[in-house]
Amino acid sequence: SSMAIKLFLTSTEILPHQYEYLEKLAGKPLTEISCGLIENAADPYNDDSEDSFKIINRNALADTKLKITPIDLRSYTGDFSEFDMIWLGGGNTFYLRWLIEENNFKDKIVNFAKSGKIYAGSSAGTIVAGPTIEDVDTIDDPDVPPQRIDEGLNITKYVVLPHVNNPDCKDEI
Repeated sequence: SSMAIKLFLTSTEILPHQYEYLEKLAGKPLTEISCGLIENAADPYNDDSEDSFKIINRNALADTKLKITPIDLRSYTGDFSEFDMIWLGGGNTFYLRWLIEENNFKDKIVNFAKSGKIYAGSSAGTIVAGPTIEDVDTIDDPDVPPQRIDEGLNITKYVVLPHVNNPDCKDEI
């Protein structure tokens, strides 16, 4: 029998009022949760400035006191089994999905989620968990990666769309 899939899906970075929900999901304090942080969706933006969404997300996760290990899908060779949780950050959803395919991580990520560990994501990391990403081509440029893959990871039954209240994305969403 497959275990319940544990999801922590957000639009943006984790916020303090959400800590208790993540602890409940993990069944242990944040300080004891090991997290693999995957920031590759942000690769195409090449922006490490203090106000970039990547750094804001990274700092917010650091504030939780989670045990964080950065993972670069371009060089990582594991299956994530050393972690209680993986967090896929924001960026270009099509690039993230292509990179997952290119480096054969789809099954590893899906199996991780099905093993009862926590799949967490913000923005692109949230969208890619669903059955399809094709509809976000009005927000993310699908021509950024060398190949367009519309199929999501199928971890969720529905497409979870972030940014519904964000004035910059509201119309497209």
